[in-house]
Amino acid sequence: MNSRSVWWLAIPAIVGVVSYLAASGQFQRICPSIFLNAPVVEYPATLDLGDHEEGDQVITHYKIANRGGRELVIDNIRTNCSCTGIEREQEGHYLRFESLRLKPGEEEYLVMRISVRGVPAGAQMVNVIEFATNDPTEPTGRIEALVRYVYRGVTCDPPRIIFGTVPSGYKVKQIIDVRDTAVPPRVIQQLNSSQPNRLCARLIPFDGSLNKGQAREDGTVIGRMEVTVNTGNPGDLDASIDIHVSGERKRPTPLPVIGRIVPPIEMTPSLVILPRKSGAGLLYEGESVFRTTNGKALKLAVDHVPPNLSVNVEEGENESTRIVRVRWQAKQKKTEANGQRQGIRLIATVENIKVPLELPILLED
Repeated sequence: MNSRSVWWLAIPAIVGVVSYLAASGQFQRICPSIFLNAPVVEYPATLDLGDHEEGDQVITHYKIANRGGRELVIDNIRTNCSCTGIEREQEGHYLRFESLRLKPGEEEYLVMRISVRGVPAGAQMVNVIEFATNDPTEPTGRIEALVRYVYRGVTCDPPRIIFGTVPSGYKVKQIIDVRDTAVPPRVIQQLNSSQPNRLCARLIPFDGSLNKGQAREDGTVIGRMEVTVNTGNPGDLDASIDIHVSGERKRPTPLPVIGRIVPPIEMTPSLVILPRKSGAGLLYEGESVFRTTNGKALKLAVDHVPPNLSVNVEEGENESTRIVRVRWQAKQKKTEANGQRQGIRLIATVENIKVPLELPILLED
């Protein structure tokens, strides 16, 4: 075969290769490295992470390479999530960096860590990393890390306990079902309270019939909890029960518990200061309104009154309210008690339960 025949056979093949490279965008990327001695960045456009459970920590490895003839510079790294970044793994530690330099032909093996969160169950999750390069054909790089399906994992039914405002001493208890979508279902290993002195939980037996019938999207019942709140001390409660399941290293599933514990009887104001200033001068009489926090009927009886003070208990706007009026005897106001705090003792009765109370009085000169 002569040389002319070879050329007639080679030309179509060359044209076909060039056409393919041009159509795929590779021709423009190869030319700078050949003719302009430029860097050429190579990286995976998509990292397929598969399906994961909400709360999982996913670690995936990939590489960025320089296929060009000059040093490649990557910087101005941006992400759509604080949990995502470009990192190196060194001796079990992950080091995030802000820029990367690769010599011609050099490769860097990198790590991306993803926290599966912030999307509803059943949805996809896409985390994006963008960066600038000095590759003339690709000044901006973009890597998408795709979780194809986020499944629910361990959940509580109901998902939280909000018990509102309850009087001190009132019983707060609720039964919670814990469900799991894993196959096979996992086992509850431990329950931890963020405030063990005020909030506790224990596993109780449950009927296996809860898992019979049609399958639910949130999985099968793996445990039933009895959650109780210690309402002995008034104050706000914002705590959680953390549910640990066997064989898992990820964060436990929290059950939030929110509410407010108030005294069974509130006094408004809780301190009476005498005398009080007014446009007409000093007033030596004040009052405090007593009210039950559960709306039950309230009875008040005076148990002790300090010298130079007098007290009257009057009916309020309804049976759960009483008004305590206090008067400082004007002619005897200059006493050793001036500037001191004193207390009026009362006995409150609510539903046949007697509660001792004290209304503090501050006498000022």
